[in-house]
Amino acid sequence: MIKIPPITGSICSVPLSSYEEIIDNYVSEVGKIEQVSSIVQIGSFTKPGISDIDLMVTLKDDMPFPGWADISLRELSKWHKDAEIISHDIFAIPESIARNAEAYFYIDQQNVLKGKTLGGNLSKELADKCKEFLALEYAIFSLDSVAGTLLSRSVNLRNIILFISTMRHSVKIALDLKIINEAENNLLIAQIEKLRSDVIDSNDSLENLPYLFEMFINILSITITEISNKVTREIVGENLKKGWMVSSKTGMIGIENDSDYLHPFIDVINLQRESFLSKYLKVFTVPVRSQMHIGAYLDGNGKAAVYFRNNFKMVRAFHDQNELNTKARQIRGEVVRLHWEFINKTGYLQAAGKAYCGLSYFVKNTYKSFLRKNLLHYQLRRISSTIKK
Repeated sequence: MIKIPPITGSICSVPLSSYEEIIDNYVSEVGKIEQVSSIVQIGSFTKPGISDIDLMVTLKDDMPFPGWADISLRELSKWHKDAEIISHDIFAIPESIARNAEAYFYIDQQNVLKGKTLGGNLSKELADKCKEFLALEYAIFSLDSVAGTLLSRSVNLRNIILFISTMRHSVKIALDLKIINEAENNLLIAQIEKLRSDVIDSNDSLENLPYLFEMFINILSITITEISNKVTREIVGENLKKGWMVSSKTGMIGIENDSDYLHPFIDVINLQRESFLSKYLKVFTVPVRSQMHIGAYLDGNGKAAVYFRNNFKMVRAFHDQNELNTKARQIRGEVVRLHWEFINKTGYLQAAGKAYCGLSYFVKNTYKSFLRKNLLHYQLRRISSTIKK
């Protein structure tokens, strides 16, 4: 059974008017900045007090970038009594990324507060393929978040509730891609909504949380497996079954058994709980074919592929013979490369996130990166040998 870390903090009901006041003030202040091209709200507020504010700010490519404090949602909202509802800051991108936004993030719904909508530059066929890739990478990133939450010494209640909201989004993606049917979707959403509502009424109503975590891990694994099998059919390479993939902080062990994904995932988490390394590094399991999809980004001589190989000291992995898949990976890889270059120019690390599946924004400190990778390799070898017995 999944063991949830000690939960701290509390949740208070917040009126919808507080969201409106914070957003109106932000648009009024930031909308006046000459370099700001667009401000777009992503998603909606289904549960005021629990729901987060997701804003995407687009900056003009041909102008000096404003200081972070001038566009930071946190900084510009400190005055508001309900500023606690801001769980993360804005996402800032240049216009060069906004034009191909469908290759950058999973667009569900967008409310334009200033400027114009994001995306619209890609063909429908290419945009749909990027959406498929993004759903896969989002699911893997969500597993990464699950592992991070379960390995934490403690977790704030607000983060738990936002995590439950992430479950809701993941279930909708699974429905959109026809991985689950309408009846399964309705049942899962009802369970998620009940837990979210219970937490507003009483902070003690968390007895079903371990079950929901298990459900979420299973949904993610099904999503990853279904999409991976579809998008890696035409991938060829000398070493198709990779044991693991690493960044400087995260390791992913490939699991081949699609019928039982939950137990290996929990076993890997439990093996790390008693290790001091889990404070700095984490390891989690993914369906093995998803690693082929990630490895295929490193193929070819495009700017993005060369950039990834050079910065992460990784070699070419797999070649995809499907032309549409290759084209989608190229445009997806390119917007990620532009994003990293944008972060380097602006220093907007608060809005960096994890833009490329399985590879965190690289650590500039070479010694620290080398040390972490070696420690991570040690932890991966130890865990891999244990779960294979």
